[in-house]
Amino acid sequence: MLLRAFFMQDYHQLEIWNRAMDYAVAVYEFIPSLPEEEKYNLASQLRRAVTSAPLNIAEGCGAASNTEFGRFLGCLSLSERSCHGTGTLRAPLSIAAARSNAVPD
Repeated sequence: MLLRAFFMQDYHQLEIWNRAMDYAVAVYEFIPSLPEEEKYNLASQLRRAVTSAPLNIAEGCGAASNTEFGRFLGCLSLSERSCHGTGTLRAPLSIAAARSNAVPD
């Protein structure tokens, strides 16, 4: 049985890895726009999720089988969903923060 390791790809040349890196930079640029109250909680979650994506691709490229590589890609999908879900919270949290800081009539 030939192991996939003999056919490892250079993840630097994979389009998906390059896109994940670009996405990570975009998310890091987005983080300062989070509501002040959430800059630590959501920012931490976003950083972990967005850095997980390119790391899973790179690690998966060294996997010994397609099945193992598929598991790393599954983790990538979960990381992307976590980023999207966390980012989606921004608008409602901004509204909630504005309401809590509003001066009552």
